[in-house]
Order: sequence, then structure tokens, then C-alpha cells
Amino acid sequence: KTFVTNDSLILKSTAAGTARVASLPVNGAGVATAIITGKVSIERYVPMRNAWRLLSAPIDSAGAPSLNASWQEGVTTASSTPNPVPGYGVYVQGGSVANGFDQGLTSNPSVKIFNNASNSFQGLPASPGTSIPITKYPGYFVFVRGDRGINLLQGTSAAITPSTLRMKGKILTGNVTSTVNATGYTVLGNPYPSAINFETLTRTNVRNGFYAWDPQLSGNFGLGGYVTASWDSIGGRYDFTASVSPVSQHIASGEAILVQSADSITAGTIVVKETDKTTGGSDFVFGRTNGFNQQVRVNLLSANSNGSNTLIDGILTSYDDDHLNELTTQDAKKLTSGSENIGIKRQGKMLAIERRKTITTSDTSYLNIYQMKLGNYKLAINAKNMNLTNTVAVIKDNYNNTINNMPLDMNGATEIPFSINSDPASYATGRFSIVFNPAAVLPVSFTNVKAYAQQKEVVVEWSTSNEINLRHYEVERSADAVNFTKILTTAATANNGAAAQYKIADAQPLNGSNYYRIKSVDVGGGEGLSKTVQVNMNLPKEAPFVSVYPNPVVGKTIAIQFGNVAKGEYKAQLFDALGQLVTSKTIQYNGSNTVQSFEVTEKFAAGKYELQITGKGVKLVTAVMKR
Repeated sequence: KTFVTNDSLILKSTAAGTARVASLPVNGAGVATAIITGKVSIERYVPMRNAWRLLSAPIDSAGAPSLNASWQEGVTTASSTPNPVPGYGVYVQGGSVANGFDQGLTSNPSVKIFNNASNSFQGLPASPGTSIPITKYPGYFVFVRGDRGINLLQGTSAAITPSTLRMKGKILTGNVTSTVNATGYTVLGNPYPSAINFETLTRTNVRNGFYAWDPQLSGNFGLGGYVTASWDSIGGRYDFTASVSPVSQHIASGEAILVQSADSITAGTIVVKETDKTTGGSDFVFGRTNGFNQQVRVNLLSANSNGSNTLIDGILTSYDDDHLNELTTQDAKKLTSGSENIGIKRQGKMLAIERRKTITTSDTSYLNIYQMKLGNYKLAINAKNMNLTNTVAVIKDNYNNTINNMPLDMNGATEIPFSINSDPASYATGRFSIVFNPAAVLPVSFTNVKAYAQQKEVVVEWSTSNEINLRHYEVERSADAVNFTKILTTAATANNGAAAQYKIADAQPLNGSNYYRIKSVDVGGGEGLSKTVQVNMNLPKEAPFVSVYPNPVVGKTIAIQFGNVAKGEYKAQLFDALGQLVTSKTIQYNGSNTVQSFEVTEKFAAGKYELQITGKGVKLVTAVMKR
């Protein structure tokens, strides 16, 4: 039961996957009875992305190599060959050449370690620098832009490439015990060259949840953000806040996470065992299958100028009869990243995941946005099974009355666009909240709203239930989902508590984004709003034309009407049936619908003529008849 590596075994990691050491048999004391002797080279492939990664060093501290010998490939930028093996290694900045740091346009630290005293990450100490054993710290925040082949002197213009980080040492086997700080956070590095299942770890006074770093989140200036995982003992599952990477309870080989003690008073312990190894997890965290009963997920998105959205951060509230409407260990605190954040404020605490009792009457979720920047954003609110609670929900906006009281889809997605400007009220932390009330407060329920393109029109359809005492419906349209204008009105058809279906066509939609919502107006003047739906129209530009009226022409004056023609100077020429020029005129067209007069003073006999209009890169021709 002894495997001798002769220091030649390599656990490869590529874009296709990562090699692992499977579960080894252990004795009653948790010591592996299958022995691996000699050193092993362990690789961690990092996909191409300019971002931070939270990494671990899964080797034994006895005889461990230095950080420089591992992730810097044993060289620095001062070496004669700073990139000895293309495709491998990473630059480590933040100190002097003498202490093993690479030099570039900036001296900002590109490797950080967790400071338990300040409860935050800080730059790797400048002394002794990168000569420390790579196992000195349980995890490292590493900024990976590419391998050691990129040019640091190009700064942010340097290439972004994939890279493979590696270290060589004796691998850890058997039980591995880690202490969890009494207060604050603790970095827990995966000690094995294999993915492990956080759910099966042996935890003593440690909260059953963790914080993983997702390098694909756009928070922290697009360089990654935290994802919160929290065990729901009622639902029997882990809940996760917003992520782009496939984050799960499986911690990948070479990954580190943040954990907390359960009571935040006394220290705890975590024992990672051979049986915790798993084939699950993902190499690209550097799928999740979530069950749910009733939940509301709110994602904070940046609304980009090209029309796309970028996920920044997210929160989650789950509802169950057995949850409590007070802070418990079931609720997960918010761990703030360096960029825009969203959280749930409850009893003075900021939460990433909140557990609440099933809503039966009224309830409020107090959203908090902070560290916001000037620009355009969206709240993407996704409700699951909330329609089963017999309640309705609206978004409350203390700044923008247009958004305020917008109804939410209780079993689907609702996007709330908003902007941050120089007005402090626009970036007030408590600007938004979600308010739930019994469904009976609304006179009508919109069971379905949709809009779709049909040739050059947009068809808007909606269905209702519980239609009582309604006067009519108004179809409202917007180009930005904020400022709406009524475009169509139709009378209510049921009004006896029954369901109804409606269908209306917008014959003149906007070119580009069209947002529609339905307003219900009852006999007492009360109003209700449906959710907002979007249709993108790429309408063909009408061809320019010119027409003459009346045609045939009476007298000597030709009335010319331009259509879809740019304003500017045009030359009008009238030719007879033999192609001879009769007369010409320069027209200054101002782009309006006004009629342009063209008087023919020369001989203008009855017959057929051709009018040519040229200018602004177009040539328009029309026939003219003279009586």
C-alpha cells in the first residue's frame, strides 16, 4: 500500500480538467494507511481572465517550496530568463527585487494574505517577500492576468492569457484539522489535491456556510466578488447568492474559502477527511442544483452602454413556515467586496442570505445598496413560487416616483432600471425595499403579460383574473423602462370577478427597445400596474422618396413633397420626353414636411416630364404629367 513517486508524479491541470488523488483508506485515528512517498507536482490551471483568485497550497508544510519557487517558477523579472516555461507561473508584485518581487509599472501588491487582526486581506509582507514557504498561509488572494510571458511594462494593455500555477511537495493525506477564529473570518484552504464536499466536513462550532470568490463577478472593478453559501436546515440544501461561475458546496483543488465560527464568541475547528473528497465541483470557479420552496433573489446589475448587463452582486431571501423572523444562525452575514454591493438590512445587520417565515400578511425586505458609482444599473428581482403566498409585492423607491410601487412578478423575473447621479438621495443606502401585502388589496390580478414583434407592429397581450369594478386598461410604452407614456386604451370586458384576455397592436413602435406595461383603472379612480415586458425592434429605415401633387400638374407650379430625406441643399431638374432640360432650381430643404414649390417659367406644354432631385448622396426620380 505504498506508492513511490520518485519525485516524478505530476497531477496535471488543463482547460479539460484537473487530476486528483482519490480517497485513501484510513485507520481509526484518521491516518491514511495507503502511503504516498516522494514529492508530487500539483498544477492549478487558471482560465484566461483578468481577476483575483482565492487559492490554497495543497501540500505538506514539511519541506514545502517557497512561493517564488512555485508560482513564480523560481525567477523574477530581474532574472535573465523571467519566463522559463511559457504557459506557467504568475507575476508577484508588491516589493523589492531583493525580496523576490517582480517589477512593473506599479508596485501594488498582486498577492494578498488574510490579516486576522484587521479581518481583511492585505499585501504579502514586503519582507521576507516571496522566499516564504508557500504553506505559510492557508490561502492567498492572487491577481492573475496571465502567465509569466506577458509584458508587465504594458500595464493594463498587457495581454490576458491562461496560466498554470504549480508547486512541488509532499501531499497531505488523512485527517487535516484547521482552527477557525472565534470572531471575524478565517481562510480555509482545501488541503487536498482533490475537490472536497463542504457539506460532509466535520465542523465544531463552525457555521454551515462559507464565502467563495467568483472571479467572473463584475464587482471589485470587474475583478471578481464574493458568493455566499448558507445551509438551510429547513429546506435541506445550500443556498447561494448571485454567481457567474458554477459555485457549489464542492471546493475545487487549489481553492480557498472564508468561514466563521458558529457563535462568533469561541474558536471552532474543521476536520477535512479523506471521505470528504469528491469528483464534484468545477475547475472553472477560479452545477449548482438548488432546490427551493419560496424565495426572492435580487441581483445588482450594471446597465452597459451597449445594451448588455453585467452581474455585480446579489442577495437571497428564502421563506418557510419553520423559519423565524429574527436573526439566527440560519441567516448569512454580508461580506463586502471592494465595489458596488447590495445587502438586506435587518435589525442593524447586513445580510447576504435571509431566512423568513412564509409570508401570510404583510412583510418588508429592506434592500441596501452601497459603494455605488455614477451610472445606470438594474435590480433583477426573481421570485420563485411567491404566488403561492396569496400576496403581491411592489418595489419601493424613495428617490424615483416613476419606479416607486412598480409591481413584481411573484413567480418570475422583474427588472427595475435605475440610475445613480450626484444627488445623494439617488445613492442613499436605504433607497429600495420590497413590500409584500395581501393580494386582496389589488382590484385585478395580471396573470400573464407579453409583447412580441409582428412584422412592423408590436402585439401586446395580457390576461387577468379577479376583474371587478374596472373601467379600462391603458397600455403604456417607454424607451428606457422608466418614463412611460400611454399609447392605447381599451375597456374592461369581464368585471364580474372572472378572467379575461386582451390583445392590442402598437402600430408605430419605437426603433430599438420598447418597454410595455398595463395600467388598470377602476371605477373609483384606483390604479394598478402589471409587470414590464420588453421587445426590441430593428425597424428598416424607409427609403427616401419625392412626390408631386397634384399630378397631373395644373398651371406652371409644381408642388414637391420630400419623404425620409435628410435636410440640406438639393438640385431639382425637369426634363421633357426627349430628355432635354426644361428648367432647374436649387432647393434648401429644412427637413420638415413643408411643401417645396417649383415654378416653371419657360414653355411648359402638356405632356410627360421627368423630375430629378439630387443631393446629399441621393438621386430621386419621379414622373410629372402636365395637362
